[in-house]
Amino acid sequence: MVPQVKLWMKRLGVKTSKTPTCLLLDQDAQLQAFGYEAQEKFFKMKTGATDYYYFTDFKMSLYKKKITKDLMIHDVNKRPMSALTVFSAALRFLKDDALNTINTINKSNRTRFTAADFSWVLTVPAIWDNAARQFMRDAAVETGIVSSSSEDKLLIALEPEAASVWCKQLPAKGFIRDGQERVQLQEGEQYVVLDCGGGTIDITVHEVLEGGALKELHKASGNNKGGRRVNKRFNQCLREFFCGGLWEDYEREFPKEAQTFVEDFIYHAAPQSRVYKTHIDRSLRQKLKRIEKSQEEGDSLFKPMEGVELEGDKLSVSEKKMESFFHESLVHITDSLCEILDSHSQIQYILLVGGFSQSRILCDHVRQQFSDRARVLCPKNPQEAILKGAVVFARDQAVIRSRKSAFTYGYVKMRRFDPRIHKPEKKLTNADGDWCDDLFGKLVEIGEDVGWNQSVEYILKPITENQTVMDFEFYRTERKSVTYVDEWGVEGPVACCTVAMPDTSKGMDRQSPLTEALLLGTRQPPLTEALVLGTRQPPLTEALVLGTRQSPLTEALVLGTRQPPLTEALVLGTRQPPLTEALVLGTRQPPLTEALVLGPRQPPLTKALVLGTRQPPLTEALVLGTRQPPLTEALVPKDLCSAN
Repeated sequence: MVPQVKLWMKRLGVKTSKTPTCLLLDQDAQLQAFGYEAQEKFFKMKTGATDYYYFTDFKMSLYKKKITKDLMIHDVNKRPMSALTVFSAALRFLKDDALNTINTINKSNRTRFTAADFSWVLTVPAIWDNAARQFMRDAAVETGIVSSSSEDKLLIALEPEAASVWCKQLPAKGFIRDGQERVQLQEGEQYVVLDCGGGTIDITVHEVLEGGALKELHKASGNNKGGRRVNKRFNQCLREFFCGGLWEDYEREFPKEAQTFVEDFIYHAAPQSRVYKTHIDRSLRQKLKRIEKSQEEGDSLFKPMEGVELEGDKLSVSEKKMESFFHESLVHITDSLCEILDSHSQIQYILLVGGFSQSRILCDHVRQQFSDRARVLCPKNPQEAILKGAVVFARDQAVIRSRKSAFTYGYVKMRRFDPRIHKPEKKLTNADGDWCDDLFGKLVEIGEDVGWNQSVEYILKPITENQTVMDFEFYRTERKSVTYVDEWGVEGPVACCTVAMPDTSKGMDRQSPLTEALLLGTRQPPLTEALVLGTRQPPLTEALVLGTRQSPLTEALVLGTRQPPLTEALVLGTRQPPLTEALVLGTRQPPLTEALVLGPRQPPLTKALVLGTRQPPLTEALVLGTRQPPLTEALVPKDLCSAN
């Protein structure tokens, strides 16, 4: 099947691959229309509009909000509805539309595809936190894109990363000509991706590695100062310019025409002698003429405003006034790029992607400010870069070889109490002595490189001889180093889990391997929200990171990939002395004799096991560190582990 991008409607003489985030629902929360069709239907409603819910730009309602499944958002008429209902309706439409499109193209084939036949990718802004990403997963399950048992077929991709993946593999002719020699991104080159959308501006920085993989050089960042903020400022200017609420009346009577006028002027108007000019819409001209005829002598349709004039049927806005609408967005872009370029002097390119990047003012500003430090490039169809890159990324997630941790992550731990260094109020005493509670055990530091599928092991021990479970709570902070989990700037617990340790025969000389890779799985950019990543993929399921699984640490612990002869009993610590059934392998042969399973073995496996005297099925691979996944260092005996 030839890859295709759906074109939604003709706009300014061309078809667009993007549709506005608009949704029209009836009183029963049933979808009536989406995108341009929703706009058309709602704008044509002269009466009865209050019988419907019309949501626009609702995607940003998840930004910097406390997200729960009960979250309510409001439509344009300020009426509340469940956010999950609204987002699910949008995703359900997109799912059904995608399947209808695919099946129509494939109509010569008698096979009719369903959602279960595909893997799905949802793209989200880099600035969204974990809760927002998890919310999108919940909405995807709600709509039937995937089921709770098939979440491995849903990938959450960060928008600037997806755009970077696409731009990295573009040929030289894939970029818009800028008067210089065409280029193609090569190994060793570094670049910034500036993803300018309607709601957000996201930034990521990558280096091309050998083989075409990417390394993140600077943690993804951004804010909510996208193109719609510019639209709002221009709208406010027009409300102030036209007298007597004229522009507000026009927006109510001709909402579609008013919105189109603002967007076209902001994105596509070209300056002439440092002035932006455009013809006002016919409906607005007619309205102005009617009002002018009914006015008394001396009344004015508009008030004098520096930088704005109405000359006949043309609205003129000075370059300085026009740039004032963009000021907030441009300041953020300038500050962010300065910080990045000051920290990474080898950056060669700045890539502009997203619909807002088509704005002439934005492009010119970036070139004027930074062309002496990096070449500014824009791919053809920049609004499609995220969409296409998401597909490429889904096919090979390892293309992002490493990322920067967005936070410092750690777990709460205890250590023997030392009055010289520990706070008195943190002292905890039990039958086995004095302990210091609430210590922050660092797993990864903010800004640290985190490799794809990288694993790090930490060996932990119980604090009492009869302890049968070990509870883990995980915390995060933007500080590089903290001592206690309740210090300022530390959030949590952001996740928790419990490991069963039912065999107490060795007292406190028992181990619980905490492997970072086990907890973080094939973690996704940029190691955000530790452990509870909205972008996680199986085998790291909700059961593992949300603490919802039941002891004794079921499939989540072994990532759902364990195979005989290393059964649950071996990795879950449920076996009982004297290590019956021959290390639960059921296949014991000499020289792994009764001496091994009945004798005074040393924890966790005796020297007989690691001195090369045993035979398959436990081979040298287990103890020499040459084993293959899914057996990680977590299964290697303590005296062979190099980690502390």
